[in-house]
Amino acid sequence: MHLLDHLFDFFTSRAPVEPQQRLLVAFSGGPDSTALAWGLRRLAPRLGAAVTAAHLDHGLDPGAPARARRAGELAARLELPLIVERREVPRLRRPGESPEAAARRVRYGFLAEHAERLGARWVATGHHRDDQAETVLLRLRQGSGLAGLAGIRERHGRVVRPLLGLGRDDLASALAESGLTPVTDPTNADLATPRNRARRLLLPRLAERSPGLDRRLSRLAAAACGATARLHELLAARLRPRVAGQVVEVELGRLTELPAPLRSFALALLHERAGAPYPPSTRAASELFRQLERGAGVGCDCGDGWRWRSTGGRLLLERRPEPTPALASFAYRVPLPGEIELAEISRRLRIAPAAVEGWMLRGRPWSAGLALPGSPRTLAVRSRRPGDRIRPLGCDHDRRLKEVLIDRRVPRLERGRLPLLCDGARVLWAPGVTIDESCRIGRDRPVWKAEIS
Repeated sequence: MHLLDHLFDFFTSRAPVEPQQRLLVAFSGGPDSTALAWGLRRLAPRLGAAVTAAHLDHGLDPGAPARARRAGELAARLELPLIVERREVPRLRRPGESPEAAARRVRYGFLAEHAERLGARWVATGHHRDDQAETVLLRLRQGSGLAGLAGIRERHGRVVRPLLGLGRDDLASALAESGLTPVTDPTNADLATPRNRARRLLLPRLAERSPGLDRRLSRLAAAACGATARLHELLAARLRPRVAGQVVEVELGRLTELPAPLRSFALALLHERAGAPYPPSTRAASELFRQLERGAGVGCDCGDGWRWRSTGGRLLLERRPEPTPALASFAYRVPLPGEIELAEISRRLRIAPAAVEGWMLRGRPWSAGLALPGSPRTLAVRSRRPGDRIRPLGCDHDRRLKEVLIDRRVPRLERGRLPLLCDGARVLWAPGVTIDESCRIGRDRPVWKAEIS
């Protein structure tokens, strides 16, 4: 089936999109996401939907900023609005978390935030049949059970994978038709990564002896997914879990009376109902049932910030409150032109004279074009302070910066890390949020380019 026909069928039957609704496309600029973005851009008028692309620079290798720029060029050719943001995964990794797992968590968090901000109906990713085959092989290697063999889900919450029914060759044909040259990511050639080894070494070798293996592995995933869904239906009827926000309750007796082989499926169901991205680990499940068999109260972590506890004959699965990290306030002076290291947030600010460029009129999260009022020789870059005010671009009056950050849905924990560019008490630029009206380009003043990396 042609890519456009496949996508139209998907978004009219399996993940319907209504006129005027928005689709957010995860856009690395690689072959898969470029084919998806091209297809959705072609289909947007027919579906009546608005399409926006989102590119995350993970900060994992020196070539990442160049790939972000190239993704911007591709999006411009497709005439797609593009959100570009940099989040340094090495700095955001949790203890014991692999780089791949951290990148995945940060990426989906980035997509979820912007989907919420845009009111997007679906977030579409470029996973295809070959990705599914690789996932199933990796899960088999790890000794995964039924739920793991379900592989990549076609729909999970707001995230959809409309290309799972197509192979890499189908997408290559669509790319040839588009005339676009996608970005090459050298990290995909790193054989130290298990998925890259499966993609480049294991699957090709197996496919030589067993043509059509990718389709059979995908059918296995679909069958496992269907069986898991049916099993969850039956367990939900048996357990009758109660959901309140991100807390799920179930009667302890209903859980402990289940046959042992069904217990892991029951816990996976509870995690799914709570909105947890993954089921508990085997080790966590074993600890839970060890405590239940002991007959005392239950209290144990089950991974990724979730916790089980018992009260009044019921088991509760709930999100453990995350501690608010203490962040020392910071303040620096930066000469014009000049640059400075912002040690507290592991970033660097550069300011230099520049010619007006088109992106300056649209804005970028960590770059801005500023027509500075007066002729300052230095500016301050600092963390937020009580009483800060700014006149957002296009606004006719000053506003409290705190209110602006809330309106723009800047996460609370990120507000204290935001490096504000200031002239005296006046906030000139809040990166990723707005610039002050006094710095609007178009007046007869020199333009400065400010960048945070």
